Amino acid sequence: MKMTPIIHASALAFAVTLHAQVFQPQAPAPAPAAAPAAQAPAQSKQQQSFLGKDIPLFNPGTNNLTIDGKTWNVTNNEFVAARFEKYLDAPEETGADDKAYQEIIRHILDDLAPGNQTVKTVDDAFISLPKASNYDIDAHLCDALADAVYSAWRAQNQAARIQQANAALEEERKKHEWNLGVASQQSSLDPAPPANNGAAQKAYTANTNAKQNAQMLPEQQRLAEVLAMIQKNNALMELNKVQMKIEFQALIVQFMLQRRYQHVLMATRFYRAVFSDGEDKIDIKNQKDNIFANASGMPPTVATVDSMANEAIRDVREGVQAFKFLVSQNQLEGASKRLAEAFAVGEYMPEIRTLPREEKQKALKFVHQNNELISAINVKDYARAESIVKDLEKTAVDFDNSEPLAAIETAKTICSLHVAKATNAMVSGDKVTLEAEVKAAFETWPRSPQLAEF
Repeated sequence: MKMTPIIHASALAFAVTLHAQVFQPQAPAPAPAAAPAAQAPAQSKQQQSFLGKDIPLFNPGTNNLTIDGKTWNVTNNEFVAARFEKYLDAPEETGADDKAYQEIIRHILDDLAPGNQTVKTVDDAFISLPKASNYDIDAHLCDALADAVYSAWRAQNQAARIQQANAALEEERKKHEWNLGVASQQSSLDPAPPANNGAAQKAYTANTNAKQNAQMLPEQQRLAEVLAMIQKNNALMELNKVQMKIEFQALIVQFMLQRRYQHVLMATRFYRAVFSDGEDKIDIKNQKDNIFANASGMPPTVATVDSMANEAIRDVREGVQAFKFLVSQNQLEGASKRLAEAFAVGEYMPEIRTLPREEKQKALKFVHQNNELISAINVKDYARAESIVKDLEKTAVDFDNSEPLAAIETAKTICSLHVAKATNAMVSGDKVTLEAEVKAAFETWPRSPQLAEF
């Protein structure tokens, strides 16, 4: 099964998306072997990093995808083909449960929409998350989001308690500083010796300093302890805040990689509601090499991911609209491509899941016929391939027969030339040339009628 890859310019710049199956011409002889895994594209030597790991690199010249040092050919991948065909065979998700689930998601997004956020709407949206997780299509992703929000709130409550402790410590700090100031200014109650008695004056001064130091030492020690506890609490609050942000941001990125764009929007809006300090920069290892920075040219932020998700949603809707129009015009080749693009970008979007199976089956029929054509070309059954081309011309008005017909006619011509040379060699008694030409004709077109007659 062959599928032509595309790369989504914004939302899925970090993932390879795959087209519908379309014919790609091959040399008629000999059959090309599958691209070996060892032949990694040149850019694999300059692998970029995303979240500390190698990101997928796609080479459009060879249709090879390199992930973590391993290379495979996306135009010959049964898993991708089976996944898309499974979707085409599946019924539309328009049942009562599907509608109820989407209603909950819309309710959450509306409650968290900019301008609508209040304490009550945020609480209502949070309460709705477990309800959405009750549906199979959600795969308990809303539960994961609810856990992240709850953990962030718990961390903030802990920070509030730490702040209260710091306030008490601050009062104690002021008290000890006051005591130190008073102790440093106190003078001895003993009468001072005569000024002309140097030895006595010196002893008096030393005794006074010793008493002051004895009074100040406990206050100094306690003050140092209080300052250390305040600094420790401040560091703990900042660490908890950073840790919760990183965990929340990791969940947002995970939703993005899973192409769960509705969950991305819910997560980013919850993020802004929970962390109201305005700091939304995403902490990713190797900032200069991560895919978000490369895609946008700017440091990655929650707003960047939010805009990517919105753009992906728009792209999916546009692709579905194009598919419906092309199907209505019986342009099944273009329709299957547009649907595959939309499916690859947003497999879990409601526009994709609710598409009627009758319309998808039209594209599936074209895909199956096209796959048969590819198989016939691959095994060099050009008579069968020619018959399929005629059927495809009737099935899809936009089917381009130039490339497959060129491959078929080329193979026929080359086979005829080899048979003619073999005939001449037989007449002249050249056994070596005869065997070579018959072998070449067989490799070009094994089931050639001319070869069978010869």
